[in-house]
Amino acid sequence: GGRKEIFLPWPGFDGHPSPLCTVSAAMLELAERHHPAWERCRPAARTLLARNGCQVLGPDLATPSRVVIGWTPGGEPVGGTGQAIRIALAHGVPVLNLGRPELAGADAAWVVARAGALAEERP
Repeated sequence: GGRKEIFLPWPGFDGHPSPLCTVSAAMLELAERHHPAWERCRPAARTLLARNGCQVLGPDLATPSRVVIGWTPGGEPVGGTGQAIRIALAHGVPVLNLGRPELAGADAAWVVARAGALAEERP
């Protein structure tokens, strides 16, 4: 029931009706700047990765999230979530990566409390 924005790489992705499905040149440039192997990515992958910038910095790429919560295997910044984590860290957005081994078994109440604390620490 909370507010959410779902950024799609193209209209109808995964059957979702979200209207937030425009990938701009600025989004692609941001994605390229933060991806370690951009030259190996196919066009569809580049479009998927470009939306990660919006997930962290908003549709205008100028309204950063207060905190990013994600999960990657072993807590390593890999895949699309890793892309979002790299963008977040580069823009000073705190990250709570639940894939980190020391966070195994963290319950929802702890995650909510820790995310809130991280968001409050952000200027």
